[in-house]
Amino acid sequence: MMTNETEPHTQGQGAETSNEHAPVDAAREAIDFGRLPPDPATPEFGAGVQALRPYFPERTAYNEMVCDQLAFRGVAPNGQNVLDTGKWGTKRDVGADVRGWYAKLSARLADGDAKIPETAKREANQLIEQLWSLACQAAAAPLQGELDALRQKLLDAEKAHEADQQEWQSQRDALSEQVESLSAAADALRAEAEVLSAKSAADAGRIVELNRLIADKALEHQAQISEIERAHSAKVEQLQAQAADAQRLLNQQNQQLQGLLHEERARTDSLARQHALAIDAFRVDLRSANERADRALQNIEGERTTANGLREQLSSAAIEQAKSTQEIGHLRERLAEMEKTLAEVQRPPTVD
Repeated sequence: MMTNETEPHTQGQGAETSNEHAPVDAAREAIDFGRLPPDPATPEFGAGVQALRPYFPERTAYNEMVCDQLAFRGVAPNGQNVLDTGKWGTKRDVGADVRGWYAKLSARLADGDAKIPETAKREANQLIEQLWSLACQAAAAPLQGELDALRQKLLDAEKAHEADQQEWQSQRDALSEQVESLSAAADALRAEAEVLSAKSAADAGRIVELNRLIADKALEHQAQISEIERAHSAKVEQLQAQAADAQRLLNQQNQQLQGLLHEERARTDSLARQHALAIDAFRVDLRSANERADRALQNIEGERTTANGLREQLSSAAIEQAKSTQEIGHLRERLAEMEKTLAEVQRPPTVD
C-alpha cells in the first residue's frame, strides 16, 4: 500500500505501522466473511464498501480495496466507478489511486513472469483484465445462487422471529390485562364479601368459595402465561439453531468460493506466463529470421560484387580480343605485302 505523505515520522513508526494494519486486516476479515453483497451495481454494495472506510487510515489503501472488490466481481476498475462506489477523494485523486492499483497489479505479474516488450504491454494488460474478469465470473457463478438463497433464508428466519416476538408480547399484554381485570374483580368481590360478612355470618362459606375460585383462576392464567413463555423460548431456540446452521453453511460456501477463486487465479497466472513465453519465443524467432535475412543480403551483395568483377573482366577480355584481332589484321596485311614484294623479287627479269 502507498504511504500517506501527511503521516508523522517518529522513532516508533514500526509499531504505528503495525497498528495501522490492524483496521485494514479487520476490514479484510469482514470482506472474507461475505458481508459485501455480490452485485456491485446495487446500493447495498456501495453502502457496505463505504461502511469499511473507518478501517482504512488513508484514501489510497481504501480505493485499492474498492478496486479489488470490483475486479473480484468482474468489473474492470476505473476512476469513475471507484469514485461512485467508495466516495472518498476527488476525481483526480481517485484516478491516480486506480492507476497506482493497475501499476501494482502489473508489477506483481511482472515479478514472476517473463518481461513483456513495451510494444506489447497494452495488449498484455488487456488480456490479463479479460482473463481476470472471466476467472471471477467462473468462480462466483456456481455458488452465487446458493449464497443468495441462504441469505434470504436467514432473513426470513429473522423476520419470523420478530413476528413471533411481537405476537408473544401481544398475548402477554392481553393476559396481563386479564389478570389485572381479575384482580380488580377479586378486590370488588372481597369488598362485597366483607359487606356480606357484616350482614350475615352464613355468607362466610360463599366468600371462601369465591376466594378459592379467584385463586384457581389466577393460577390458571399464570399457567397459561408460563406455557406461552416456554413455547416462545423453544421457538426462539429453534430459530437460533436454524440461523446458526444457515451461517455455518454460508461460511462453508464462502470457503469453497475462496478456494475456487484461488484456483482460477492460479490458472490465470499460468495463462499469462504461457502468453509471455509465446511472446518471447516469437521475439527469438523474429531475431533469428532477421539474422538469416542479413546473412542472405550479405551473400547477395558478395555475389553481386563478384558478378560485377566478372563483367569487368569480360569487358577487358573483349577489348583485348578486339585489339588482338586488329593486330592480326595488320599483321596479315603486312604479310600479304611482304609476300607480294617477295614474289616480285623472285620473279625473273624480262629481256627486251
